[in-house]
Amino acid sequence: MVMMMMMMMMMMMVMMMMMMMMMMMMMMMMMMMMMMMMMMMMMMMMMMMMMMMMMMMMMMMM
Repeated sequence: MVMMMMMMMMMMMVMMMMMMMMMMMMMMMMMMMMMMMMMMMMMMMMMMMMMMMMMMMMMMMM
């Protein structure tokens, strides 16, 4: 009986550790995705600004 209880406790601990690891991995993936999205948005904004500046320069030249 005691051995069975100990085995059950060990199994529960392992399951909890696995769940925690999975949660951490998911959180890391989500963070990475968010960072990538932010970087893409920033790049798009910079490109738009550059295009606007170029257009302004062209207008000024004319």
